[in-house]
Amino acid sequence: SPNSHQPREMNAFKDSVVVSMKISFLICTFFFLIGLGSNLIGYIHAFIFLSIMFSLFSIWDRNNRYKEIIYFDNGKKQHQISMKNGISDGQSISWYRNGNKKCITYFENGKPHGKCIIWHENGKKKMEKYYKNGIKHGKFKCWDENGVRLGEGDVVNGLPHGISITYDSNGLKIIEETFKYGVLHGHKTHFKNGFVEFVEIFENGNRIDVLNNYMSSIIEYKPIYIN
Repeated sequence: SPNSHQPREMNAFKDSVVVSMKISFLICTFFFLIGLGSNLIGYIHAFIFLSIMFSLFSIWDRNNRYKEIIYFDNGKKQHQISMKNGISDGQSISWYRNGNKKCITYFENGKPHGKCIIWHENGKKKMEKYYKNGIKHGKFKCWDENGVRLGEGDVVNGLPHGISITYDSNGLKIIEETFKYGVLHGHKTHFKNGFVEFVEIFENGNRIDVLNNYMSSIIEYKPIYIN
């Protein structure tokens, strides 16, 4: 990313390695001081012990958990992700340059799994969605930069399923439609200024009827606002 301080390979570091290096340095210093007070054998012991320590920590680092962190050139964090055995596993967080959170996602064995939250740069929530083994699965909601809800629905194995609703920037319904594993199945209701305008009826993706709403003048659909 052009906003990063260094390319990913350069500025991503593993916290566990830093800790292990500090520990190894202290141990090496201890043996070095012993060597100063004795003879060449002390120096040899220090060298051998330090080599073993770095080997052990290297193995530990490759096979267990650590974090990769990327920074913007202003010193603020851009991305932090938990790793295990070299793949994403755990919480992943990204930020905007102003320091506000951009996205939180959870990974399991390298795939998104669980809740994902995305924010606008001004700090307002933009989207909530869920993953299951790398595929979108569960409820989703989205909002505009002012916090007004723009849409909501359900996804099953990556496909819209059930009722999905779209709102305008004032929080008024525009469309309410029903899906069955990715295809329209049931009512698709169109709204205008908060009132039902007309209704389409679908069956397995095919429109089979259209109903005009003669009662729209007395049916009111109130907007939903998000604080």
